[in-house]
Amino acid sequence: ADVVLHAGDFTEEWVYEDLRSRASLVAVHGNMDSSALKAKLPRVAEADVLGHAVAVAHRIQAIPKRGEHSLVITGHTHLPYIKVKAGTVYVNPGSPTVPIPPLLSKPTVAVLTIWSDRVEASLVRVA
Repeated sequence: ADVVLHAGDFTEEWVYEDLRSRASLVAVHGNMDSSALKAKLPRVAEADVLGHAVAVAHRIQAIPKRGEHSLVITGHTHLPYIKVKAGTVYVNPGSPTVPIPPLLSKPTVAVLTIWSDRVEASLVRVA
């Protein structure tokens, strides 16, 4: 991956450090993260990826300027979805470790392909 966008709930600091060592990382803390990670990571992160304004937050309610981003990544619910609304792609990748509901859902991540003129997203099962 060229860039990893992570919406929080690393749960272990080594996961954060490992991802950070492998790719450019845009990340926020989640409610399941340690106080050390919460001190290290913001509540909301914004980045420019190939000219696209990207927002990452654990909870969608934390996104301050709705409608000003090409791509919004959120987590918290662990319910995977991809939605497009008014030109913005909204993605919740689900969870690779704690899918919800646990007996019905499979672990997932989102894979994004970003070009200068568009963003494509897909959900991928990881187990």
